[in-house]
Amino acid sequence: MAPRIELEPPAEQGYSPLMDDTPRPLDAPQDWIDALDESVADIAAGRVVSGEKVRRELLESIARMEAKPAAARKRGAVRPP
Repeated sequence: MAPRIELEPPAEQGYSPLMDDTPRPLDAPQDWIDALDESVADIAAGRVVSGEKVRRELLESIARMEAKPAAARKRGAVRPP
């Protein structure tokens, strides 16, 4: 029988600092941190964006990224090895 691996601390230990999802400044580029700070300020001020708008923009972005290789193949461009 394989040894049991504890993925989470027992409940009696309470909050685990290992599960902290707050990024430290060195974990992300400064512009990401600035964007997050701006988002937090927008939420605090009551400015929100609908989920549908975010979804639509993500799908449009995916379509643009997927179109780039197709356009390159049409032009005969070849990826470097």
